[in-house]
Amino acid sequence: MYGGVREEDDERIIGCLSISLSDVELLDSLYSKPIRDVEYKMADEVDISTIQLFQTQQAQSMRRSREREKFPNHPAAFVIRAFDGLHKDMLFQTPLLVSST
Repeated sequence: MYGGVREEDDERIIGCLSISLSDVELLDSLYSKPIRDVEYKMADEVDISTIQLFQTQQAQSMRRSREREKFPNHPAAFVIRAFDGLHKDMLFQTPLLVSST
């Protein structure tokens, strides 16, 4: 959302522009490639023997991206990555080799 106040013709004008994104596939195709590239590179470089494993008493998760509820027909990870790419957040998914251990 963008809003602003400007003076024009001796009047104060207040405007607001709101953009709602509804094509998550397009969003992903435009902005998520750099994130996916880093994820693939990280996955290729994982040495599972260097990772110390431990268990927590409760399952751990990080709830991100309010937008994911708006796209129930897509996996949450897909929607989160699409919006992370849009917002230039370099947040990565855990490589499968690590998350499945």
